[in-house]
Amino acid sequence: MSTLSKIEQFRQVKSGIRRNKNYLLIGIDVSKKSSVGCFYNIEKGVLLKKYHINHTLEDFQKFTCKIERIMEINNFQKVIIGIADS
Repeated sequence: MSTLSKIEQFRQVKSGIRRNKNYLLIGIDVSKKSSVGCFYNIEKGVLLKKYHINHTLEDFQKFTCKIERIMEINNFQKVIIGIADS
């Protein structure tokens, strides 16, 4: 079990994200019927802007496939997804 507080753990993760060029960062703006994502990397900048996701199984599967393809093409090690609601 970690002896670090939750806030200290968060600070370490946040600091690591800011320095790591091997992370795919995805921000998602969520609403009731659909969401919009932006794919970003510290080194490469915006990779995909305004990726629309309807809240259907098919669109969520397409979204996960898109993540996997971008990860593979760019040889990223991790994906971090942040979500905000409208």
